[in-house]
Amino acid sequence: MEIVEPDPIENQKQENNFYSIINAAGLWSNIATILGVIILFVSSILFFGVSGLKNLSLGLIIFSIILLILAVVLSPKSVISFLIGRQGRYGTNALIITFVFFFIIILVNVLFYRLSQDGFLRQDVTATRVFTLSPQSIQILENINTTINATVFMVPDPSGTDARRKQVVDLLDEFTRISPNLSYNFVDPELKPGEAKKYEISQYPAIVFENISNGVKQPINCSATPGSQLCLNFSEQDFISALLISTGQEKKVVYVLTGHGEPSITTSVNNLQPSQDGFDYAIEGLEKDNYTVTPINLIQDNIIPDDAAALIISGPENDLSQSEYEIINKYIKSGGRILAMLDPESPQLFKKLFEDWGIILSSDSVADSVSHVGDELLTPLIQKANGQFYADESIPIAKDLDTVYFPGVSAINTMLPNFDLPNSLKPTTIIKTTPASWIETDVSNIALDDKDFFPGPFPVGVLMRTNITLDESVMSLERNPEAKMIILGDSDFIKNYHFNFNDNQDLFLNSVNWLTEDYDLISIRAKVMVSRELNLNKREKDFVKWSSWFFPPFIMLFIGIIVWWRRR
Repeated sequence: MEIVEPDPIENQKQENNFYSIINAAGLWSNIATILGVIILFVSSILFFGVSGLKNLSLGLIIFSIILLILAVVLSPKSVISFLIGRQGRYGTNALIITFVFFFIIILVNVLFYRLSQDGFLRQDVTATRVFTLSPQSIQILENINTTINATVFMVPDPSGTDARRKQVVDLLDEFTRISPNLSYNFVDPELKPGEAKKYEISQYPAIVFENISNGVKQPINCSATPGSQLCLNFSEQDFISALLISTGQEKKVVYVLTGHGEPSITTSVNNLQPSQDGFDYAIEGLEKDNYTVTPINLIQDNIIPDDAAALIISGPENDLSQSEYEIINKYIKSGGRILAMLDPESPQLFKKLFEDWGIILSSDSVADSVSHVGDELLTPLIQKANGQFYADESIPIAKDLDTVYFPGVSAINTMLPNFDLPNSLKPTTIIKTTPASWIETDVSNIALDDKDFFPGPFPVGVLMRTNITLDESVMSLERNPEAKMIILGDSDFIKNYHFNFNDNQDLFLNSVNWLTEDYDLISIRAKVMVSRELNLNKREKDFVKWSSWFFPPFIMLFIGIIVWWRRR
């Protein structure tokens, strides 16, 4: 048997390879140190900056710590020499400068946040100031002298990106910032069904404002589209109305005249979808403004109750009886508040109601050749840009309105020239058509010709505050209580189909608010969330994607090459 002697040369090679691996531990230690610091830095930013990546960033932080420990174990001497060497000093200085920079950024943000909570340095840069409460809301919140808690019933989004929840939190944070007596908490109704049952919440999301001192609870639901099962958002107006109710403010009663073919509620237990010609959304809007809405049939009741904050007449098709006419006439003369929305074809006695105060309504529709909806000349579009709204601060009904349209509207004029009327009988025009409008007498052939009256503008919405009638002597010492009237030449604009378009609903609700002297509610309307989207085609998307991937690293590489070249 031949014994093979070990080759000394081969043994020497193996020993050299082993020692080279040992000596390379310093290199691996440096690599692990650099990777550990970079991963630790990036994962820390992700952990504190991106809530949806907390688990991933936490895993990366643990991995970076393992890398740093491994670097120390592999070669403590290399780690120390790397940190105190020239490259280490450069890296350490850069790291310190980076940390100081981010520390200053965080400190400035915290300082600005603290100052903003105290009301300083707050600036809402959104187009419609969606994060700014109205002065009326602020005044109401500052005057709350009892403890109110808002319980939000909402199922959390697992992704943590629920925009609706964020909107509720932002709004409630603004409320609690102003009023120390207001607090809120979130409840998951699926995890705590007992809490939802306690507050009688069967559909959510919902919010219940509770007066802790007397136990009064006022629930609210989303206000995106009245009557719809789809909930998009809550509004400042919803919160304020619920607060007023929970703090014990008495509801005012608004009566809606019925019995003459007026539009009414069209939903029922068996029919949840309101019809286009219904009055459902208008009534829901009034209820959200903290009104009790009650239908009234004067043939049956024979009187308008003393608790009436206002009477609404909307689009009657059949005429009044003489007794009904006298009841409404007496109500106005006794200081009543009335909102009349009468179409061109409205019955005669309804129009005659206002002749005692010198107001007459046309039986023909107004056409507008400049400002109208689509190709419909008989649907005038009232625009703030055209100066068609009365914008005086003393009458804020139309001050913040932008656009309203009327699908068939009658002109409203006075029986006498304006200069012949006493001041207390001069109506204030709050809405008018453009000068290029006319009263169309033949709707089958809509065109300006000799048979039509021209030119405009024509008042299509007026208001009046008066304590005398046209027949009463101006010099008479006796005066009636002051009556308030708003007459609009159309009722279609508040039917369900049109109610949520443009500012139609705000015109209606503001009119009722002005009549009932709830001036605060006029300025607390839901703000429009302006959608600004960046629409890109495929080529533009590809450019954004690839340039964001390669351009920043290329810039950093280019700068690195320049620095290296200068230091050679």
